[in-house]
Amino acid sequence: MKLKIFLGLAVILFLSYSFANKSSEGVEKIQWLSFEEAVAKAEKKSKPIFIDVYTNWCGWCKVMDRKTFTDANIIKAVNKNFYAVKLNAETRDTINFKGKDFVFVNKGRSGYHELASVLMNKRMAYPTVVFLTDDMSKVYPHAGYQKVPVLTSLLAYYGGNYHNKMDYQTFQKSQKGQKGKFNRRFPLKKVTKVTFSILYGKKRSFLIKKTSIEDFSSNKSLKVSLKTSFFASR
Repeated sequence: MKLKIFLGLAVILFLSYSFANKSSEGVEKIQWLSFEEAVAKAEKKSKPIFIDVYTNWCGWCKVMDRKTFTDANIIKAVNKNFYAVKLNAETRDTINFKGKDFVFVNKGRSGYHELASVLMNKRMAYPTVVFLTDDMSKVYPHAGYQKVPVLTSLLAYYGGNYHNKMDYQTFQKSQKGQKGKFNRRFPLKKVTKVTFSILYGKKRSFLIKKTSIEDFSSNKSLKVSLKTSFFASR
């Protein structure tokens, strides 16, 4: 009798855990962790950490939540190959990493968290996705709204450890022609230099894809100046 009760409780706990990682429609979700939780897990079982750096006022961050992070293939790739973290770049919480306390830096009416600044190499743009290596020694930030095909490619690049074997452009070339691997290809062509005047920030120049130009040009918080009519891979 006691054994039946025990087994029954075990089944209930298992089902509760399963449903906790699914939405109200029964669709699996990304298993988001705090930064410190992800680091603790990575120290026990080595996996890279995927970090979505956002702010509460960032409109494109919310679009990524609705469109990119609900894609079944993205969810599967993130949960399988990474520890996933959502990091508010303006959180007031103190976060300890590698024995150092990172805190919020007040800048008048706004501010930023020191850890977010470090992870994004001091380029405060939102949203930004960051890949932290499994040994937690290197960070690879990718700024801007990421559509499903682009993030699918990035997850395969870092999740498959290809970043230690080749640069991202070479990886994209190597995937060209593998049908069904990615939804879209981004061929290399003449470079487009785009200058972004980021709200409350300095002008910076990036080399980006044509689709990214379309994404950024629709973002009212950015001003875009196209230098050529061509485009290049990341």
